Amino acid sequence: MIDPFSFSQKKIKKEIAWFIYQKFMFIFSNLVIVNSKLEQKNLENKLKIKKKIKIIYHGIDVPKNLKNYKKINNELSFVFFSRIHPSKNLLKLINLWRNDFFYKKYTLDIYGEVVHKEYFNEVNKKILKEKNINYKGKIGSGLIKKLSNYDIFIHPSKSENFGLVILEALSCGLCPIVNKKLDWKVLDQKNLGYSINFSHKSLKKTIKKLIKKKRLIRGKIFQKKVKTFLKEKYNWDKIVIDYQNEYNSLINFK
Repeated sequence: MIDPFSFSQKKIKKEIAWFIYQKFMFIFSNLVIVNSKLEQKNLENKLKIKKKIKIIYHGIDVPKNLKNYKKINNELSFVFFSRIHPSKNLLKLINLWRNDFFYKKYTLDIYGEVVHKEYFNEVNKKILKEKNINYKGKIGSGLIKKLSNYDIFIHPSKSENFGLVILEALSCGLCPIVNKKLDWKVLDQKNLGYSINFSHKSLKKTIKKLIKKKRLIRGKIFQKKVKTFLKEKYNWDKIVIDYQNEYNSLINFK
């Protein structure tokens, strides 16, 4: 709600709501739970005061087993999945992919619900004549099985508070490349993905690194690291307890 890009959409309407009641809900609350450091920063900037803010990361149901559907010697395969909306920056990715011969032998598949028709029309015009860029529609059911066929998840989004698509990509055994603006440096720190300045040079350089690591990211060791990471930080079984502890501390429940 308070992400700068989201707030700039229909701004006058949102500013009125903010100053009439939303701002006061935050100011007079005993606790504000946010889902990321970025969300915390946005809230502090908007309120202009320090408030009791607690970060509890959003989570997913971590699969018991990560299945690998990829053949070890095939070329790397790439996927984008998210809502089709200007904030997700899909057009920039498509333009990079279309305008460099380097990408011609690599397929980029796109999944996502169209929530902004004008933006989707622009996307569609760009990819109609491209044999290696395909819009596959909404991902629907069977997310894990569909995504597990890919190696790399590319997410150029300008705005992503929860980061659920990043977690889902990891849970399907994909290596994510995400926009540095999303503050997912943990991917680099844990050697699970890349957080980059989303430019032609950075993306190409990162993909070249991944080509050399193809066997590694398709291997069992990488999949095991991913599963451990998700269980430690983003597993709902753990997150539920964090929420309960915070609420209990507010009401002195014993």
